[in-house]
Amino acid sequence: MFSLVWIPKHSEPSDAESWQKAIEHVYGDAPGGRVEIEQQGEGWRVRMAIKFTGGAYRPRDTSPEWFDLSEEVTAALQAAGKPVAD
Repeated sequence: MFSLVWIPKHSEPSDAESWQKAIEHVYGDAPGGRVEIEQQGEGWRVRMAIKFTGGAYRPRDTSPEWFDLSEEVTAALQAAGKPVAD
């Protein structure tokens, strides 16, 4: 399971659940991860998307157990018709 964080806080769109569903397949059976989506004007940008294969989330962690999925999450949201910039 991954957490989905909206920046700024409380800015999530009314269809936030569909955003979560659009990217679930990117995370597959990973035990955890974090996605930060930042509002930019009328659209959004994936600020960070990581998954981990073990351990707890620690900001700025450089462990090889962490994988950057920003491009994959951006592509999945764009394919679902969400207004996300590259």
